[in-house]
Amino acid sequence: MKKKNIKKPLSGLKSSVKKNKKLLATIVVAILGLSLTGVLLTPDADKTAPGITPPGPTPTPGKTTLCSDTDNGNDVFTTGVITLGSTKNYEKCIDVNTVLEYFCENNKIQIKSLPCPTGYVCNTGACVIQASKKSICYDSDDGKSFDVAGVVFHNEKNYPDKCVSANEVKEYYCEAGKPLSIKQSCSTGFSCVDNRCQPTPTECSDTDAKNYKLAGKVDDGIKTYNDMCVDTDTLTEYYCDVFTVKSIAYSCKNAGLWCSLGACITEPLCKDPDRTSPSYVSQKTTVTKGHISLTDTCKDSTTLKEANCKAGVANYDEITCAVGCVNGACAIP
Repeated sequence: MKKKNIKKPLSGLKSSVKKNKKLLATIVVAILGLSLTGVLLTPDADKTAPGITPPGPTPTPGKTTLCSDTDNGNDVFTTGVITLGSTKNYEKCIDVNTVLEYFCENNKIQIKSLPCPTGYVCNTGACVIQASKKSICYDSDDGKSFDVAGVVFHNEKNYPDKCVSANEVKEYYCEAGKPLSIKQSCSTGFSCVDNRCQPTPTECSDTDAKNYKLAGKVDDGIKTYNDMCVDTDTLTEYYCDVFTVKSIAYSCKNAGLWCSLGACITEPLCKDPDRTSPSYVSQKTTVTKGHISLTDTCKDSTTLKEANCKAGVANYDEITCAVGCVNGACAIP
C-alpha cells in the first residue's frame, strides 16, 4: 500500500502554531505593559510589583519654601518656633503679662502681641500659671542679648545689664526661674557703651569744644549727644575723649550763672528768684520768661502750684503742703 503524503498538513500546522505563538506573545507583552502603566485596572492594580519602582511626581523647579509653626498658631501657652527658609524666630515675652506670638499667614511670618489670661504670667515666651509674682523671673531682652541693654526682674529686685570695662558687658538672664549673669567680651570692633556691646566709634566731634557757655552737641558717628540743663543750676556738658563720648555735671550756679537751653548764661531766659530757697517753704514768688509771668499760688487748701524754671521753660509743679497752703506758699508748721 502506498503511504499517504502527510508533510503538507504537518507543515501547515507548524506554520499556524508559529503564528499563534507570535500572537500570544504580543498579547502577553501588551497585558504586562498595560498592567505596569496602570491602564489595566484590577483589584491589585495599586500594588507595586516586586522590584519595580512606580514613577514619582516630577520635581517643580524653584519650589516655594513653606512657613511652619511648631505651636500651630496663636497658642500663648506654648513657646513656639516659626521657620521660613533659613529664618527662625522664637516666641518671647514683651513684658510679664504679654506674649509676642509668631504665626504663619499666606506663607509669611506674622507677629502680634497677646495678653496672658488672668492668673497667668509670661515666662520664656509662654503664659504660665502665676504661683507668685516674686517667684517669676523676667528678662526684658529675653536672654543673652549682649547688644541690648536689658534688665532682669526677680523677687521685686532689678538686675540691669552693665558695662564692667570698656569692652566687656555683664549680662543678666533667667534660667530655671532664677536670675543669673555672665561676663561677655564684646566682639572685635565693638565696645561696651550704654551697658551693651555696640560698634566702637572711630570718630568724635564736639561743636562747642567743651565750652559751658555754648549749647553744643557731640557726635561719634553712631549717636548725637546734646548739652542739656538738669535744672536752672546745673548743666550736663558732653565732650570727646579721643573717640569716646563723656559728660560732666557743671554747676552754672557756682560760676554765678544760670543754666538755660543747654548752656550757662548771664541773663536767663527764665528767671526764678527763689531757686536758692524754694518758695513752698514760706514765701510767694513770681517766675518770669519774657512777657510771661507765673506766680506761686494755692490750688486748694493743701496743694501749692509752685512756679519754676526747668531747662529754660517756665512751668508749675504741684506740691502737697504738710500743714496747708496759704497765700501762694506752704504754711510753716
